[in-house]
Amino acid sequence: MSAEVLDGEGAAGLGRVCALRKTEEGVRLALAKVRRQVARNGRTVQPATPSLARLFILFTTAPERDWSAAKGQECGRTRWQAELGFTRFKALIQLGCLPRYNDESAKTRACGKLVAAPLVEKLLHHARAVSACGCEPGPETSTQRLK
Repeated sequence: MSAEVLDGEGAAGLGRVCALRKTEEGVRLALAKVRRQVARNGRTVQPATPSLARLFILFTTAPERDWSAAKGQECGRTRWQAELGFTRFKALIQLGCLPRYNDESAKTRACGKLVAAPLVEKLLHHARAVSACGCEPGPETSTQRLK
């Protein structure tokens, strides 16, 4: 479906709305999220919300011949994974918690955190791969006896 939109300066442009059906699992998760938000905020569910929760809706200005709805969905998922990665990275290095006594100390601390973060990530990755007793991880669970 084509649509005319206005950018921040009031200039008109053409775009299109793409909609794909979500999987049953995706629908279940979306509806559960709606129910949580309604319970938390004390709002009521709009009549169209359950129907819209069943769809992945994307607005794009890319031409249809270059950008299918499925390709848009794939790019949206990739973008979401990148956002999750950055969120995890920021939490790992606690970049939002920089004490700022002066500009130079804040820059030095930020650079130190940026250098240390990949090292911490690699250490965590290796730590998950090695069991507490130094054995190679296998199909055994922690409640089973080691042979």
